[in-house]
Amino acid sequence: MSILPLTALAFFVIFSLALTCTSQNLSTRDLLVAPQDLIAAREESQSTDFEPQAATMASGQRPAAASVSNQPPSVKDLFPDKAGPQKAGTTVTWTATASDPEADSLLFQFWLSGPSTGNAWKAMTDWSASQTWNWTTNEIDTGNNIIDVRIIDGHNAGPDKWDSHLSAEYFIESGSIFDPGSRPSLLSLKSDRQSPQDSGARVTWTASAVDPEGDTVLYQYWLKGPSTEEQWTPVTSWTTNNRWIWNTAQAKAGIYTVEVKIRDGYHAGPESADDFTRMPYVLRQSGIIK
Repeated sequence: MSILPLTALAFFVIFSLALTCTSQNLSTRDLLVAPQDLIAAREESQSTDFEPQAATMASGQRPAAASVSNQPPSVKDLFPDKAGPQKAGTTVTWTATASDPEADSLLFQFWLSGPSTGNAWKAMTDWSASQTWNWTTNEIDTGNNIIDVRIIDGHNAGPDKWDSHLSAEYFIESGSIFDPGSRPSLLSLKSDRQSPQDSGARVTWTASAVDPEGDTVLYQYWLKGPSTEEQWTPVTSWTTNNRWIWNTAQAKAGIYTVEVKIRDGYHAGPESADDFTRMPYVLRQSGIIK
């Protein structure tokens, strides 16, 4: 074999490698290394190219999320306006405070577990934006009670669930804040026209009462006589007005009894009164010579 063909073949091989390696950013010097060394250099270069990405994955770094999911609210405090224990009959106002990471509107619901509920949880309010609940206690609440407030923001908890809650204990003592001495009492009942009067007269009745605690007193007037067939008949509803104007234009002549009842709403039941008084009154037939 002649020298010239070998030289041409070597030149062709070197030229081909040069074209191939140019895209790999290799220098002319790299063409002089052994093929196995060239392959090792290429593998090392490829490994180096992926090192930054591998480091990023290992460090736990990720691209920022497009959005952050809604976070649930939390109850911060639940407190009464009166320190316990208290006696039955006391009205205790409970207030809850809460916060929401996204400042969402919150709904509150108050629950009670105690003697009046058989120590089972019972909802005392509907879901609402109100952060307060007025608990009017009575004798069946005597003992230890647990008040619970639950909240939702409408984005997290499912139906019949809540996002956060907080409980507080409260003790109701036996006995009542109301005793017989605290009932209101009538002081007087007067008419602006003295008895007797002719039928057709307008008679204004005025009652006076006092309540030891300064509670609002309600009045109700009743009448009994010929025009009511001698049956007690209410002529006013329960009202804070202590006056009643009796128009006798349609009243029959005869002897009547006017009664006024009072209550403050804390003692007597719906069909009773805390105190009452009566006065007789005579109507004459109009046109009769005196």
